[in-house]
Amino acid sequence: MQTTRPTSSALLRDRTALIADDDDITRELLRGILRAAGVNVVSDAANGKAAVEQCRKSSPDFVCLDIEMPELNGLEALEQIREFDQHAIVLIVTATATASNVRTAMERRANGIIAKPFNSAKVIAEMERAYTRARGATAGAA
Repeated sequence: MQTTRPTSSALLRDRTALIADDDDITRELLRGILRAAGVNVVSDAANGKAAVEQCRKSSPDFVCLDIEMPELNGLEALEQIREFDQHAIVLIVTATATASNVRTAMERRANGIIAKPFNSAKVIAEMERAYTRARGATAGAA
């Protein structure tokens, strides 16, 4: 049985994150999971436009973007974030993980997908995978 209890993560500890979701409850749930894992949530946003602006200001290590948001959806926000930040680890958080959405997210260089409904174990595992892959790719490019 998979635990839903937040756990600390040595890999994620002291990293920073931005959470963007138009649902207040989802943002609070993710904030709790990330804080319990040792991640510093530096900003949050209720729409894609604010997510891009906050990402530009705070340069977080991780960006969690919901796909379905007002003003800019998560995929549009991802595209804009990649224009100025190649190193942020961007995770798409979605209840609509269709083949088309996943393909578009990967084409726009998302680092991972967190499917709703989620629990702390799933979120932390996907963030650790994305972090390991992104840092491995960075080391390989050096």
